[in-house]
Amino acid sequence: LQLSERAGPTPQHLPPPGSGSTGLSPQQKQQLVLAEQLVLMLQDTNLDVADAASKLVLKWALGSAWCMQQLLLPASPLGACLHGLTLKLVDAGSRAPAQTQGAVQPPLSSPPECASPAEVSSRALSLGLKACCARPEGPALMEQAGLLQPVVVALGTATDDPLGTSALLAVLRESLEDSVRGARPSTQQQEQRQQDPSKGAVAAPASTQGGDIRPDQAAVHGLAAVMHRTLITLLVPLMKDPLLSSNVLLLCAVLLRGMLEAQGLEQQGAQRHSGSLSPSAVAASAPCASSFQPVSLSDHPLLAAIHNALDPGGPGSVEAEIAAVDAAGVLGLTVRGGEALLLEAPGSNAVPRACFSGTGSVVLSSHGVSAYGRVIAHVLLARALASNCPTPALRLAALHAAANLAGLERVHETGDRRAALLAPVAETLIGDATYMACTSAATPSPAEGLLSLLEPPFPEQRAAVYRFIAAMALRSWFAAEVVRHSTLLSLLTSPGSESRGVSGAAMPTEADNINIAAWRYAAVESLWLTAEAIQQPRTSNGPTPPLTDLPPPAAVAPGTAELAAARAALTAALPQLRESVKGGPHGRRGALNLGGLPREHQVATM
Repeated sequence: LQLSERAGPTPQHLPPPGSGSTGLSPQQKQQLVLAEQLVLMLQDTNLDVADAASKLVLKWALGSAWCMQQLLLPASPLGACLHGLTLKLVDAGSRAPAQTQGAVQPPLSSPPECASPAEVSSRALSLGLKACCARPEGPALMEQAGLLQPVVVALGTATDDPLGTSALLAVLRESLEDSVRGARPSTQQQEQRQQDPSKGAVAAPASTQGGDIRPDQAAVHGLAAVMHRTLITLLVPLMKDPLLSSNVLLLCAVLLRGMLEAQGLEQQGAQRHSGSLSPSAVAASAPCASSFQPVSLSDHPLLAAIHNALDPGGPGSVEAEIAAVDAAGVLGLTVRGGEALLLEAPGSNAVPRACFSGTGSVVLSSHGVSAYGRVIAHVLLARALASNCPTPALRLAALHAAANLAGLERVHETGDRRAALLAPVAETLIGDATYMACTSAATPSPAEGLLSLLEPPFPEQRAAVYRFIAAMALRSWFAAEVVRHSTLLSLLTSPGSESRGVSGAAMPTEADNINIAAWRYAAVESLWLTAEAIQQPRTSNGPTPPLTDLPPPAAVAPGTAELAAARAALTAALPQLRESVKGGPHGRRGALNLGGLPREHQVATM
């Protein structure tokens, strides 16, 4: 283990996988033997042992491209060992792991007790995926190694073993999502942040930071694109399976989101190296542009499935709606994903859009609202805010999905408040849907609707509502709606409100109070940031204030007295918001805490 942990960069002239041990030093040969021992420990019944072995192998493999090839390519003994374990997906353990010729076989090659074949294959597959996410060449190695072939075979017979397939889908999704959460910025993003420190701190460029593996962001998105291209046609038939649809939709959302981000990085890279490109030039330079005819992204099967489940005229069940809302929330975490949900494809009026090819790839096209977007936006906001939502679970899922779409996490990840915003037409659609969902005889305004949702002493619902407010309050029109309602503003700015609730009922537990108080404070922070931004003068040659000069939804036409009143309301509320922010989440005075928003949240249906 010590030899493996100390393994440094390997010289590039070493022989390729499959060429035997010729040219390797004794220490390098020993490293390969130890690495194979660690891979075989993935079979251990003790999860902690398997997890520790996986981390050590991953750390060793990141030492060089040669180490990565040894681990992933089946032509090497080590790669054959890993592939042998992944094949347990389609072979219930009868196929023994490949043996390393001439090497001392590890004691765990035939342990008396092993984890189940499904568990072993999931561990091996997760190790392979995480390795591919950690180096830029990972996605290409994934295709070269054929690591997804057992997954392809297993999905072909998915309905024969729905429980096993659900576990496999969860492993694929969790491996990618874990990598996305831990990914360091791409090289391009690091350069941008170095040029503009306000964008946020620059992560260390190394693959390990603080002892933890740091996936490469471009590699993570590239891997998702490879998986989308390989698996999407197999996943589409499973979207209608009631036992599998939830996991299938979530995985498809992660893959589509990653594919769109990968394409965005390619576009930005092309523009960075070639200067500002016109939409037609970018489209012509797209790697996949010549391989198929483009069709609208609104024809993507995931978006069609979300629309069909949410369509009020459709035959969908509440369970199907919850699955679709969860998938919409996953997709809405990124700007491109959110715009894909509402528009024909992601991008603003000045940026070309991505289009689904029908074969798992994308090209570029024009811009506009999709046929599905209006239905998805209005039903999603109605389920989140309207009083007639069928079930509490659906409301919670919709509130969290809408908050994702509104971009709170994007602001935290980038350090840039503009990251919350989608294209103007999408923002207008969200605003219109919010007004329509909250406006009724019982709740004549969005603020009244939100207040009514905060009255019941249900901690999950209250936390979700506060999170929704925190995300939407980054928009001046929504922030104005909140601050003009004195009761709602008082509730938000009073730390003691979460010890009793609006109705006076006691909150269930201290842990619930802490979580809810953190999200209440997040909402106050967003209101304060927007109110401060509106004070900044707009200069003729300077940048437009990013969130305050956006046209509000159609219900509040720009340039009217209503808009002036909204600005006046935010200005008047600024002192109260400042005092609340200074007090912190629990009313303790101190320095401004701009990092007070919780980064993790629990979606009710996950």
